Amino acid sequence: MLTYQSESSVTADVFHYNIKKLAAIYNPAIKAIIKEYDNKINKYEGGEAGDEDKIQALELAKCNAVNAATEKYLAELAPVVNEYAQRREYISRKFYSDYANYAPLWTSENVIPFQSIEKLSGRYL
Repeated sequence: MLTYQSESSVTADVFHYNIKKLAAIYNPAIKAIIKEYDNKINKYEGGEAGDEDKIQALELAKCNAVNAATEKYLAELAPVVNEYAQRREYISRKFYSDYANYAPLWTSENVIPFQSIEKLSGRYL
């Protein structure tokens, strides 16, 4: 059990480190995009004639820029998440296959693990 916990924690730590590395690149890029377009939008007043079209065009450009940056981030994030999921599955299978093979040797033969079976059989521990 100690091996399972240590391998799981190391895998989780590596995953969280990789996520932080990607977020350190993504978050400033998104903040810069939003700040750039917000500064451009703030130059226009929404009440004057003709400004609404320019504001909407800038909002659309802002959304497209944010979506492009998010798409790039998610494309880089997907392999990290997939690798983490595969590694966790491998660790679980490795540990629980040993548990499934040796659990009958660890428990006594007189133990009935389910209370409903005990009630049906008329046996109580």
